[in-house]
Amino acid sequence: QLMDRVFPPPCVTLRNCPMMRSRPSFQQFVDQISTQDFAEMNEHWAPQTYLCGVGLFPYDFVGKLEDIATHAPKVIKWMANGRESHFPTQEEIKFSSMGANEQMNQFYNEEIKKKVYQTFSEDFSRLQYAA
Repeated sequence: QLMDRVFPPPCVTLRNCPMMRSRPSFQQFVDQISTQDFAEMNEHWAPQTYLCGVGLFPYDFVGKLEDIATHAPKVIKWMANGRESHFPTQEEIKFSSMGANEQMNQFYNEEIKKKVYQTFSEDFSRLQYAA
């Protein structure tokens, strides 16, 4: 179902979609979603600023998964009304790294980087990510 939302009509079903006779390359995936309206995108890859209304809602804190070790304890303390609370580490919950950082060069060439930046420029800017 996810891919039905990436490859819209004439790809009404994945079975009938010429692009889906084989798994799309990362380049094809990026090319397709870069042409979609944010409202049409699946929430797994839609811009976070769009999904969360960043700029429309007056957030006083925006945490990042990359900074979970420092952000989560602050949020938990706030939620616990000032009481200290422990947030488990990646090691404690036995969630091993997927090695995404190491795989970046395998999937991202300069053309893809540029298209991703253009598509998600609001996220890069408002959420303070390096281009």
